[in-house]
This record gives sequence, structure tokens and C-alpha cells, in this order.
Amino acid sequence: LAASRVQVDPSASAVLYASLDKRIRAQTLMMIDYVDSGSGIHQVQISDAQIVFSAMEVAGTWHAFSVYANQNAQLTGTHSESLKVSFTSDIDAATCSGTPSLCSGGSAALAIEVVEHSKPGLIVSERSVDDQATDDGAASVGITLTVEEGASSSLISGTANVELSVMPTSDVSLTRRVYDDSTGEDVTNSGLVVVTPASWIVPFFRWDAPMAVSVAVLSDGIARVRRGAVAKTFTVRFECASLDDSFHGYVETTSVLRISVTESDTAEFAMSGTVTGPFSNDQSTLLVAEGDGYLEFALSLTTMPTASVSANVAVYIGYRDAGSSWLDSALSSAASRTAMRALVAAKAAKLAPSARVAGVSGIQSSASSSASSLTFTFRAGELDTAVGRVYYDRDYYATGRLELSVNVAATSSDDLYDGLTEKLWFAMEDADTPEFTVTPTSPTIDEDATTAQITVALAAKPLTPIWVVIDSPFTTSTQQLELTPGSQSGSGVTGVLDSETGRMNSMISFDDSTYSTPQTVMYKAIDDRLFEQIHSGTLSLTAAIKNNVAPNDCLIGYAVGMVPVRIIDDDLARLTEVVSSTSVETQTMILNTGVSAAFPPGALAGTTTQFDISELRAQDLSAPPNAAIFTTQSSIVEFKPSTSFNNPVTLSLPLTTSSTLAATTVHFIGASSVDANDWIPVKGTSYSGGMCSVGVTHFSVYTLATIAPTLTISGLTGAGLTVNEDAAVALSPLRTLVISADPTQTTLAAATTLHSVAVRLTTATYVRKEDVIECTNLIITPWSSNSVPVSAAANSVNCTEVSGALTLCWNDVLGE
Repeated sequence: LAASRVQVDPSASAVLYASLDKRIRAQTLMMIDYVDSGSGIHQVQISDAQIVFSAMEVAGTWHAFSVYANQNAQLTGTHSESLKVSFTSDIDAATCSGTPSLCSGGSAALAIEVVEHSKPGLIVSERSVDDQATDDGAASVGITLTVEEGASSSLISGTANVELSVMPTSDVSLTRRVYDDSTGEDVTNSGLVVVTPASWIVPFFRWDAPMAVSVAVLSDGIARVRRGAVAKTFTVRFECASLDDSFHGYVETTSVLRISVTESDTAEFAMSGTVTGPFSNDQSTLLVAEGDGYLEFALSLTTMPTASVSANVAVYIGYRDAGSSWLDSALSSAASRTAMRALVAAKAAKLAPSARVAGVSGIQSSASSSASSLTFTFRAGELDTAVGRVYYDRDYYATGRLELSVNVAATSSDDLYDGLTEKLWFAMEDADTPEFTVTPTSPTIDEDATTAQITVALAAKPLTPIWVVIDSPFTTSTQQLELTPGSQSGSGVTGVLDSETGRMNSMISFDDSTYSTPQTVMYKAIDDRLFEQIHSGTLSLTAAIKNNVAPNDCLIGYAVGMVPVRIIDDDLARLTEVVSSTSVETQTMILNTGVSAAFPPGALAGTTTQFDISELRAQDLSAPPNAAIFTTQSSIVEFKPSTSFNNPVTLSLPLTTSSTLAATTVHFIGASSVDANDWIPVKGTSYSGGMCSVGVTHFSVYTLATIAPTLTISGLTGAGLTVNEDAAVALSPLRTLVISADPTQTTLAAATTLHSVAVRLTTATYVRKEDVIECTNLIITPWSSNSVPVSAAANSVNCTEVSGALTLCWNDVLGE
């Protein structure tokens, strides 16, 4: 049967259909009768109460019969009548199957409902598709569905369904219409609310089959209320079209689908940034180099505002919360991290001018050039994007890597954006090195010097006042240097006692206003009377936060500074040995400084002799070499006793100065004793690899020296000049003897004819026979304001080894 439950309007009839599901061999009779066949008044009447199914009839052939309300019945509301369907057939019982059975005696029940009224209607309900309608067919008031904006809700089984409330006489087409409750506007085609299906057809013989609908609400991009609150409501009504005049044009206004839309759009800022500069290859950290490059940020609203939004942008200097910042990895102590944050906060006002923000593009900004802050204005109903840049100029503070944020604060008559804030964190890599500036960096001092000094400053401003402690650490039992804070000259330098070592150290106070002012630190070498030659000590510099206002590890980057000091030993080497006169081999006495004396066989006349070789200090000599003539190039060495040798003994002295000196400029010079003032060159100096050697026939006091190339003698008073010097005059190759007139002799006119010059040298003068005195080196300069020097004719005097008077003369008559 096409329907097992039928509604009949009192003013109409219902047509029912029956068919076989398969072909049969024999004719079958289907009879429709009342279940209660008594004489009472029935609710319905039956027409065509018998249907004949022919033998071999094609399956699916429909046979119609009608039922209609009994006009004689007393109808109130909805009443039902139960009909019985029975069959008579010659079909073998063994082949009968199905419900109802077609075998003879088979039957089935058919429920008929008689509805008093004929008004059309729709039911929007939450019952399942498989549920049956209520017996009374009462109208529904509809349901309300809550859907989040931007999401969809599939209203399938057990949710919401739409069905007809009464049976039509013909198929009914249903079409949904959507209305905005706030304006009453038909928004069916706006795309904001999508109800599926948009339309469908209800067959009249399946009139009570519900249709499941689904609803989707799209986001409009406007945050009207806080997320999760109801933003808008809509009503969905269904319009009917049918050949049944009672349904055609019908619109259900009571049983409707109401949609309550909750807000999914959130009023907030969206920010992102990119870095330009040395660290642009890694955009994940947003690391900006101090004084080089910038952070470019994009700022936008996630939803269209209902009114214009002013966004003030400024840069905040500080560190993020624990667990998210570089500071956590730089400082392991929680107390140190807290203290570092406090130091940065205390200096924020001084650091802030280094951070500049500038508008680039997007929307109107109140500042297009670099400033401490700027304001972007976002337009109502638009999704604008603003672009800005943050620069960090060099501040000269030693901060380590600094963390900053671009802070945004909004004002607007749109309540959802008014007071809204956002921030974008980035980092600044410090360009200022936390280190010490020391001058000189590698000083040299004499061991016997009273004091020496270095100056100390900081290369960058400290975040907080700090101490720099200068000490001279040592790892052996010998201390090489000591601080002398009692002689300090810097206003910020004080002495401090080291409780562990008992030594006095120097301490300097620096802050961000005095960091670059050099402070003088005095120290000296410890004269330990040990022969160490050239050795070294170290001055150490350690930074500490002044007055313990924060842990010292907040001084990120301040390593211990080390200043190497080269110390020239004032303690001398000495060697005493016995040399045998019978040795057939050369015997050598050699000091650990390289000074040596080589005794060839046969040099000594006696059997054995004890010799001493001692290095001397300048203060050990009564008359050191005349500095106007000699420049010493080695230590001064005394060889004792002053014995004469049969064969020359070779003395060797190392140069203590540059090995680039020409071999011809360095000579042995000697004096007869430590008390004598008779230093003269020694013939036969040889030079090789920084070592000079000479053969001597007796021991005395020796050193190496270069000889001044020019000797100036003044006081020309006439035809002769006697030279008497405190120290001996030595003439040597490349030596220039210059004789000038005495400027006090005003009677010597420019036209005076000078026929000869006599130069008398003291008896202590030693002139080597290989010396040549070039007359061209003898310049006569008469005293006169308008005179010019008279150059001697090209001539030379070959010398013999002499002591005493030496007369140089030439003829100057008429320029001859």
C-alpha cells in the first residue's frame, strides 16, 4: 500500500493506491471493509471497495480506491477509522509471502484520520525524521537554532525538520526565505545565511515526511559584539506552491526557523615584522643591529571597525617575561635576571631616545619621519594595513642583547576597539663592547723604577655605576708587580686592601658620565735582586657592580682584562771561573746573558788564573760613557783582573737593541777601570747575528756603542783653536768635525782672511791610524750676520796613530 496512514478532510476525499510487488499466476481479489462492521455510524465511506488483480498482471500496476468523510458523522477535531484489507486468491499458500499476505484469509489494517479543518500549515520541529506526527496535528511554534558566525550546523537527524501539517490534494513545493530580524530585510540572496536545501517538493502521498535542513552563517568581517555573544538574529520562513489551492501561496508565519548568530569575529590587531640589516638572514628572532638596519612592521585590524580607530605606536625597552627572553639564557640566576630588568628599567629614560619609529606606508600617520611615537588612523568599514619602521641608534651603553617591543594602544568610538592593545617583541644586538680601554696596552718598565702608570677607561657606558679593581695576580712564589694606590692621581681611584692576599689593590669608580675619562693607576715592579733579565708581570682588571646594588653577573660581557707588563731587570749577571794556562783548547767563560771571553791556548803566562766577568749598572761607574759621543748598545761588563795576555782573548757582547744596526756603526769601547773617564774605541770590532766580538790583550771595562757622527766645536777666536773637553774626543769613520766661530767675538769680520786653523786635541784623545779626516768636513763659519760658510778645498789628512796635538791647516788665501 502507498500509505498506511491517511488524513481526510471533511470536504474532500483521499485517493489510495495498491499494487503487487511481483507478477502472480492466479486472479486475486482485495476487499476493503470496516474493522467494526456493525450498524454504527462510520467516520469514512469507501468507494470501489473491491480491487481485482488479474492473473499475470504486471507488477507495480496501481489500482485506486477512495475514502471520504461521512457527512452524517458528528465531527469534532480529528477522528480515526480503522479499515481492514482482506484477500481471496487461488494462489498456493506455499508461495505466499510479504505483508499483507495475498493468500486467502490474509489481511492488514489501514488507519484513516478524518480532520475537521482544511487549513494548510507547516511544522518546524526538532523531532527525528523517523518520528510520526502527533495524532492531533497541532501547529508548532517553530524552533530557534544557535549558529556561530563563520561556521555551519548540519541539521540532520534529531535536530530540525520541516514538514506539512495536513495532507494536500497535490504535491507542494517549499521555498525558504531569510529575513534579518533587526531590519526586516529579505537577505535570502545576500549570502550571509545559507539554508540548504533552498527548495524541495513534498509528494502528496508522502505529505508527512519531514525534510532535514542545514544552516550556514558566513562571517561579515565586522566585530559587532564580543566573541561568543549573539550578534544578529534571522528568521527563515517557507513559502508554498501547489495545485492544491489551499497550499498555493501559503507562507508559514508561526512555525518558523529562527537563527541566533553568535559573533566569531574578534576585534584585535594583527602585527608582523621583518628585519633589514646584518641579521636579515634569520627572521625568526627579529634581531636588529644597534645603529645598523631596522625593524619593519605591518599593523592591521582583524575586522572592519564600525568607527575610525586611532592606533598610537611607541617602542618599549625592557625584557619579556621569564622563559621567553634572551636574558634567561644569558643569566642563569633568577635574582640576576630580576636585577638586570631593574637596571634596564632604571636606564629606560636614557635609552629611549635611541629608539625611533617612523611611518612608511598604508594609511595616514601623524608622524612620517622618525619620532619617539606615531599614530595610525584606521578607517571605519575598511581593512587597512599600516607599515612602520623602528630604528635603534647607537646609545653607547653596554647592555648586551636588549629586548624591545612595538606597543600599540587604540582609541575609538567603536567600543570593541577602544582601549585595545598589542605588542610585537624584537631584540637589539648591542654594538657597544663592554671592555676596558688601557693605555699603554703592553707597557715596559725598569725593575728599579720608582713608579709606572697606566690609564684605564671604559669603552662603553655601564648601566649602573661599577668598580674596576686592578690587581697583579701571580701563580708562583715570586710577585713581579705591586700597585701603589698611595700615589694615584685620578679622582676616581682609591686603594683597597685585598683581605685574602694582604696586598693593596687599586679601585676605580665609573658611571655613564665618567666612563670615557681615563683614570691613572700607579704601579711598580718589585726589585727582587734576582737576575731574571727581561721578564714579565700582569695587571688584571675586574669589573664589579658598585655598592652591590645587583649581582655582578649582570655585567654581561665584562671579561677579566689582562695587561702584560715587560720588566727590564736591574739585577746583573756574574761568573767566576778558573782558566788553565796549560790547556791545548780554547777555554770559554760565558754568562747566561750571552757575554763571553774565549781564551786561546797560550794566552796565559802563569799556570792558572781566576777570572771574574760581571755586568755593571750605570750607577756602578764613576764616569759612564759620554752620551754626547757614545750611545751604548749593550750592557757594561767588567773583566777582571786586568791581566795582559800573550795571545788576544776574544770578548763577545750581545746587542740589547735592534739587530738592524749596520756592523760598521757599532764598536767596542773601553775604559781602564770603573772609576776612569777614558773611554776610547777599541780597534777590530766584528759583528755577526746580533753579537759583537773583539780581540784584547788585557782585561778592562767594555761595552758596545755607536759613535756620534758629528762633533761640533765652538769658540773660534783667531788663527788657532785649542779644544779641551771634559770627555775624550774620538775621531772615527763617518765622523764630522765642525768648527764654528764664537758668536761673542764681534771683532772677527766677514772679510777676515783665515790662513790656517790649528786644532789641539787633549792627550786623552785616541786617533786610529786607519782614520781619515776629511777636510771637507771642517767648516769655518766666521761670525757675521751676512757671512756665508767657507767650504774647505777637497783635501784629506791621512792620520797616524797619535796621542797629543793634532794640527789641521789649509790655505784660504784668494780661495786657493
